[in-house]
Amino acid sequence: MHKSFSRPAFHVLIIVLLTALTQLGGLAWLLSRFLRRKIFGFFALYIAFSVASLWVAPLGGRVAISCASDSPLQVQSWFYCITNRTYVQPELADVLEDAAAAVEAAYPGTETLMLDGSLPFVDGFPLLPHLSHDDGRKADLAFYYRDGKGGYLPGRTKSPIGFFAFEDGPTDCRAQWPTLRWDMG
Repeated sequence: MHKSFSRPAFHVLIIVLLTALTQLGGLAWLLSRFLRRKIFGFFALYIAFSVASLWVAPLGGRVAISCASDSPLQVQSWFYCITNRTYVQPELADVLEDAAAAVEAAYPGTETLMLDGSLPFVDGFPLLPHLSHDDGRKADLAFYYRDGKGGYLPGRTKSPIGFFAFEDGPTDCRAQWPTLRWDMG
C-alpha cells in the first residue's frame, strides 16, 4: 500500500471533501477505515446510508425528488442523485411537481429539469458551491432549450451537469472577474 493512503492527514482530507460534497460520504469513509473495509466497504456503506436517508430524512423535514420518476419533474443528472443533492422540504417538492405539471399541461411533453436542491440532513449545512442551499427550501432548475427551428429539446442542457454554462441575457456573468463561474458550453 502506498504510504500516502495510510497517513491520517490524507484520510481527514478525504472525509472533509466527501462530507462537503455528499454529507454522508465522509461518515462512510470513516467507518470503512475503522472496519478495515477499504474501497468496497466505503461504497457499500455509502449506498446503505444513501438508501437509509430516503426514509430517515423525512423525519427531519426533507424528501428526495425521485431520480427514477416518469413525472414532468426530472432530476437532470444521476450525479445529483448519487451525491444526495435532491432533498427539499415537502412543500417545495409539491411546488416543483405542480409547476412542472403546469408547464407540461401547457406544452405537452415538456420535462422540467431540477439540478440540485439540498442535502438530506441538518439545516445550515451548505450545499457546495451554493451558499444558500442549506435548508431544503431552494432548488435549481435548468432552462428549457429549443432547436434552430423552435422545437423543444427534451432533457437538454448547455453543459453535462446543467451548471457552468451561460446564456446571453440582460447581464453578462462572464464580464465579472474574478469569478468561480466557468463557461463549459
